[in-house]
Amino acid sequence: MKSLLANECTADELEHISTIILLHNTRKQEDQPYYIKLVQDADILDHFGSNEIWLKYLYSAHVDENVFDSIRFGIGKVTIISNM
Repeated sequence: MKSLLANECTADELEHISTIILLHNTRKQEDQPYYIKLVQDADILDHFGSNEIWLKYLYSAHVDENVFDSIRFGIGKVTIISNM
């Protein structure tokens, strides 16, 4: 990111942008500046709906979980009924 924006921003602006990117999904710290909290809120909103489901499926595939692990994460305990 710093190399992509090197000719577009000042060093101070690049430092702010890199900090925002670094902390965009850190939620437990109360002492963060408002602009970091704003981007964190936008990140949370981005995870609502179907996007969150697909992100969980991708994560599950990455950590060798199966589709049922993904479903349990999203809706809790799942009982699978089979006619086989």
